[in-house]
Amino acid sequence: MDNYINKPIPLSECRRMMVDMLEDIDRFCTKHNISYQLTYGTLIGAVRHKGFIPWDDDVDIWMPRPDYSYFMEHYRHEYYKLLSVDSDDDYPLDYAKLHDSRTVVEETAGDGRWGLFIDIFILDGMPSKDEGERMFDTTARMRRVVANQRFTYKLKPSLRAPLSKNAAIIIGRILHPFISVHNVLKRMDNNNRRYSYDNCEYCGDLANRKRVFLKTDLQKTIRALFEGREFNIPAEYDFILRRIYGEYLQLPPEEKRVSNHGLTAFWRD
Repeated sequence: MDNYINKPIPLSECRRMMVDMLEDIDRFCTKHNISYQLTYGTLIGAVRHKGFIPWDDDVDIWMPRPDYSYFMEHYRHEYYKLLSVDSDDDYPLDYAKLHDSRTVVEETAGDGRWGLFIDIFILDGMPSKDEGERMFDTTARMRRVVANQRFTYKLKPSLRAPLSKNAAIIIGRILHPFISVHNVLKRMDNNNRRYSYDNCEYCGDLANRKRVFLKTDLQKTIRALFEGREFNIPAEYDFILRRIYGEYLQLPPEEKRVSNHGLTAFWRD
């Protein structure tokens, strides 16, 4: 039995620690003139709740590719550590995390080995809306390969499962020893960065929802309160959130007010 499981961290403390981490990112980005913004559920939280969505347990930001590259190369901290496909051959995701190495998390919806974290998504350049859509499709195909490699071996064929799912499980198990997740992720990264962000009119986060934005929709940043501290959000946050989520100001039904991660955190020995 792992020793850390006897030292759980309450959710309220986890949130405070993640906001401390976010504040350090904000400090570094302000000092070095790096663009970042709160995004996804964290942005909804800032706008709708002035902090975390009550049932949420993570933090999301995004950065344009040039700012992301600078941040990944130069950011350093005593115990906040960056994880990415470039830093760790076993890292299974196509975006980066900054994690607190003093901690370890267990997630019901994940298989990673990291501590309390902030997800750092990348805004990549796209020369046109149509090309952006094609890039999303290409990345989605490669992400499905990665997902099969990460999770198929945990699943077993079932008489109650659809034939297509059982076939995918069996094929995934056969191919598992011959496909490198790291190599697929590197190919994906090369595909995503093929166009210069600075020279493109459009951009999008290829690791996430299928939305192509004009760069001008995201370029202006304002400050907003999140858990009593101020951070960067897009000035056009209402337009962006409606594009992604629709009527984001309305609370979802109670049965959907659950965490996507099911995160439990512990102190390491």
